[in-house]
Amino acid sequence: MERHAFEALLEERAGAFEGLKAINEKAEAEGRDLTAEEAQEYDRVESEFDSLTVRIKRAEKLDGITPTLTPGRPTADAVEEGEEEHSDSSDTEKRYAEAFEAMVRNKGLEGLDAEQRAALKVGAGENGGYTVPKEFYNQLVEAQREFGVMRQLATVITTEGSGELEIPGTEARATAAWTAEAEAFTESEDTFKQVKLGSFKLGALSKVSDELLHDSAFDIMAFLAKSLGQALALKEDEAFVAGTSGSTTTPEGIVKKGTATTFAAGNKTTIKAEELITLYHALLSPYRANASWIVKDSTVAAIRKLKDTTEQFIYQPGLTAGVPDTLLGRPFYTDPNVPAVGESALSVVFGDISSYWIRDVQGVTVKVLNELYAANGQVGFRIHKRTDGDLVDTAGVVIGKNSAT
Repeated sequence: MERHAFEALLEERAGAFEGLKAINEKAEAEGRDLTAEEAQEYDRVESEFDSLTVRIKRAEKLDGITPTLTPGRPTADAVEEGEEEHSDSSDTEKRYAEAFEAMVRNKGLEGLDAEQRAALKVGAGENGGYTVPKEFYNQLVEAQREFGVMRQLATVITTEGSGELEIPGTEARATAAWTAEAEAFTESEDTFKQVKLGSFKLGALSKVSDELLHDSAFDIMAFLAKSLGQALALKEDEAFVAGTSGSTTTPEGIVKKGTATTFAAGNKTTIKAEELITLYHALLSPYRANASWIVKDSTVAAIRKLKDTTEQFIYQPGLTAGVPDTLLGRPFYTDPNVPAVGESALSVVFGDISSYWIRDVQGVTVKVLNELYAANGQVGFRIHKRTDGDLVDTAGVVIGKNSAT
């Protein structure tokens, strides 16, 4: 999308938000609820605002992903003296990528020449299947970033091996105390802990028709990266956000590991501005500089109407490309896996999300299932990876919890 068209979308969305504010403020100034006509107009403008938000997010994603899907390759002239080793490595990667795509299109090793078979041996997996080429892996990661926000905001590390990885964390801080003359000092020290990140196996499967595989104009690699990347992203984001605390089979979610702050009684199915302000200050000030909000999309409509004690809206839409909406001055995001507002629900995440660490094990493998779906004229592609996630610094994130009554 051209920049002026994108900026026009942002301006149109900002205008819609001002329209929502005007309708609400008129009713508030007159001390009444919305009339039927005003409510109908409010719903219309809100629907327009939501539609524009979706279009803006889609445009931002496409602008961010396109360069990765079509990476440039260094030319022979760009290789300077002393870089022969790098050139050899690039050539090996290129040969492997070409052999990998040939294997995918041929539905297996049959039909490949000796050179292609030899190239694939470099990436043969221990449990069957072939390690995806680097370019395909990058496309896969970008596709995963489209769903949910945890990969965008968390600390993501990649390791070669799949053994257990220990990350040092702080459980409690040392405190100071006034001490009388000649009296003993009060003992206090930092309490450290070790957060262990494992490598849980996550898999997905996609089926492609024989006709598409044989169509050279069809970008099979981009299709698989997007299809399988999205499938993995939906499942892993669910765990990164709401995974069971103490789980030994899946990553642990940020919602369950953050420090919960229960909203005042009466906020069972609602959220009030004062409760969000309280939650804001429940987070230690050093973490606020890099803090973000994450809520479920259905929660946004209620939050957009909230005002502080000076009658200013605490939510503001982003007005610049790439700049998120804000809540109380901090970036505001949505994620489908944050619980919806409800009785005792952990419905609002606030904090420095980089305190949550995601560990990926390099070496995503794809296995071609040539025979399983042959009767349907299809070929299956099964992919699996290893990943884990956990909140390393629990003081860095607070969770707003709806009251039980």
